[in-house]
Amino acid sequence: MIEFFIVAFGVFLGIYASEWQNQKKVSENKNKSLRYILLELTNNKEKLQKSIKYHEIIKVNFDSIGKTLSEKDVLIPYFENKKFMHNRIKNWQGIGLPDLEDVAFEGAKIIGITQEIEIELINSISKAYKLQKVSSEYGKSILDRVVNINSSSKTIDVIASIRLLTTDYLTYEKLLLIQTEKTIAEIKKVPKA
Repeated sequence: MIEFFIVAFGVFLGIYASEWQNQKKVSENKNKSLRYILLELTNNKEKLQKSIKYHEIIKVNFDSIGKTLSEKDVLIPYFENKKFMHNRIKNWQGIGLPDLEDVAFEGAKIIGITQEIEIELINSISKAYKLQKVSSEYGKSILDRVVNINSSSKTIDVIASIRLLTTDYLTYEKLLLIQTEKTIAEIKKVPKA
């Protein structure tokens, strides 16, 4: 009978040790994933800040040119326009969309570690990445509009694209930056296990 209890106790200890090791591994993966997500969001924040600064400069310079154009100027074909060319906007360096990453978050989802993160935090992280995805898609739609300029495009079409970039898209970038900063602050509050 004592042998049975010794064997049972040994099995119990083995299961307990195995479960403890598994939980330790899950905690380590959770901490690593949160570190990677924090690093990724911090890098994305820096890219957003640069993009916002650039788009604000373009907005000011574009607005000053826009005031000089008449209704006739904006209705002529873009390539025939001598008064306005987008690449002549002071400080123009292209559309300037930030290349925001989501690899760390996608990796955490793939390995299933997100189920180990508190629901409020995962909601905040998910919201930041969702806003990031929508921002990227919106920016791509503006880029596509500019890339598809052709001989039949009117000057007003190009102006509308740049206006979208320097108003709606810029506003969206600022909202994304706020959410990203909020999420970074929440991740930094998580105690290390």
